[in-house]
Amino acid sequence: MRNLFKEFLALIPDPALQVGAVQSVSANVATVVLPGGGLLKARGGSPELVGRKVFVRDGVIEGLAPDLPTEIIEI
Repeated sequence: MRNLFKEFLALIPDPALQVGAVQSVSANVATVVLPGGGLLKARGGSPELVGRKVFVRDGVIEGLAPDLPTEIIEI
């Protein structure tokens, strides 16, 4: 028997994993600068992350990203 709910969930894409540099942190919320110049707010920031690259998914900082050169590819 088919599970329609599982089929529906399979249609919804997972949130994208993004990399950016932490610009500032205020009240556990970090302002992250994306490689293209965009800004986003992410939960889980701490003052020692300022200036470091982090992984962000769905508005939450998941951890530190390696400090490697970033290549921007437009689609």
